[in-house]
Amino acid sequence: AISDDIFLSLLLTYICSSHTFALPQSKLLSYFGIVSKGSVLDVPNTVFGLIYYGLLLLFSDVLPASVALAAAIAAMGTSIFLAYTLTALRELCILCWSTHVLNAALLYKISISHNIQRNKAKRD
Repeated sequence: AISDDIFLSLLLTYICSSHTFALPQSKLLSYFGIVSKGSVLDVPNTVFGLIYYGLLLLFSDVLPASVALAAAIAAMGTSIFLAYTLTALRELCILCWSTHVLNAALLYKISISHNIQRNKAKRD
């Protein structure tokens, strides 16, 4: 029915505006001039997120703590920049903000794990 279509449209608008994914910042490599716009490496940020989260899920047991911590710091730095951009543009993207919260939680968890491993190594 038509009310279902309106509800779905409103729901998708509040989860994440398609406008958000059209922003230049949605492809950070070309935004910062690291790769040419339109090149094969000019991929959306979501691709890097999937790679990052996938590597953490698949290899968290064997990944050195310092590497995981460096990746988490980079992810959080990216989140801070993108969150600032969303705030400046007054964009409400629940999916984006959820990702930023997830990155903060992962940074916290990974930094705690890193400190535990570092303290254990000092005692040994």
